[in-house]
Amino acid sequence: MAALGTGTMLPAVASTMPDMVAGAPLDYSFKELKTVLEMETEEPRSGGKRRPQVDKDATAAAQAALDGSAADLAAGTGASGGATASAHPGPGDAAKGGAASGAPNVSGLGTSTKSGAGATTLARPMPSMIKRRIRQVTVAVKLNNNMIDSVTDLPQALEFVMDDPLRNLQWIDLSFNQLQSIQAELLDFKQMKALYLHGNHIKSLPSVERLKKLPKLISLTLNGNPIEGLPFYRRYVVGALPDLRTLDHSTITDDEVHGAHDWFQAHASRSKVRKERLEEELMANNE
Repeated sequence: MAALGTGTMLPAVASTMPDMVAGAPLDYSFKELKTVLEMETEEPRSGGKRRPQVDKDATAAAQAALDGSAADLAAGTGASGGATASAHPGPGDAAKGGAASGAPNVSGLGTSTKSGAGATTLARPMPSMIKRRIRQVTVAVKLNNNMIDSVTDLPQALEFVMDDPLRNLQWIDLSFNQLQSIQAELLDFKQMKALYLHGNHIKSLPSVERLKKLPKLISLTLNGNPIEGLPFYRRYVVGALPDLRTLDHSTITDDEVHGAHDWFQAHASRSKVRKERLEEELMANNE
């Protein structure tokens, strides 16, 4: 039998797979901003970086490159001496081509090859070599201690300074500004987990119920607003938003949730009765 070469190692597949981690917050605090659109011309403080340098499709591109490498390997890229090795040889391939041509026989799990004295060497594939790239994604923005009186343009402004804010924004600090209400634009950020609104001028307690449309919200601050002065302020907020875990930096206990829920239901019933009576009186006066 013609002597075959020593064991041939399959080439390793190198790839780049990005790992995503939360980056530092974009910090626009104490910038004397009057509108959120001023973020487009202001640079954030040290820490966070606006306009991510990595393309949002990098993950898909890396996966496509990996698939291409795997396809090349499966098709066979050639063996030593210029002969082509099949990754999946047929039943007669070894007899027809292996001994006659001197080409090594390579399979996915490794094969036995013999040299002069009958020694056997197992050819085994090398494990894939994975390079991991860390991609930092902005999930938090600080806009506290400015002079902002509206967040109407917030989605547009954040689109300029961070990658896909509607999907990535999880925490925003709007404390110590001039906000007078909880505006609908805040409800666009469905991944929001923490919302800081303390130290503003919010007067309408029922507007807090709008935040039910943020399904992941677990931390909220509203202290320092006029609504905090109402005697049932905390019970109302906890009852209206039963999924909260902290309010005004204070943990909400399970007992508090149950008590606030019962109170809120009774309050809602009383409010409905009062509203119906007022409507009846208005109708009677107009007749």
